[in-house]
Amino acid sequence: MKASKAMVISAAVVIGIVTVVAGYVFWQYRSAAPPALGDIRVYAESADIPLTSVPDHARAEKQLREFADGIAPGYRVADERFLAAGVPLVWDALRHFVGPCLAPSGYALTADGFSADFAVEYSVYGHSGRLRRWLNDDLILVAGFNRTPVPDAAGTDAYLYGYFRLART
Repeated sequence: MKASKAMVISAAVVIGIVTVVAGYVFWQYRSAAPPALGDIRVYAESADIPLTSVPDHARAEKQLREFADGIAPGYRVADERFLAAGVPLVWDALRHFVGPCLAPSGYALTADGFSADFAVEYSVYGHSGRLRRWLNDDLILVAGFNRTPVPDAAGTDAYLYGYFRLART
């Protein structure tokens, strides 16, 4: 009688522990999914750049895309979203604006800097937890031309930046 009671208690404890661990892993899995780039809020009256953008925008988009492809060895651009602001970008403000949007998905700032020629400023966000990185090791890159405006079709200056989801190759 005592042995069967101890066995039932042990089984209940093991089942409870397995349930808690499985729930934790499931929660980490669900929250490790990268956010849709379209869901990240835009900064300072920015607007999405239409697919049929002016030639200067197309060149700038290509330059940002190439930068994004080379920023993290072993990663490639899996998704992108380009935006244009009518005012110069204040990168610290942009970084602190984007960070809280990515935090619910478990992303934290992992790198911050400039391109070699200082033309592009960037911030890279990755998963902060080991389990989340194991479940999804995508990176989110925010990169932009913060000091160099790109003229648009109307002749006004636009400051381009983009959100990129980088996936391991």
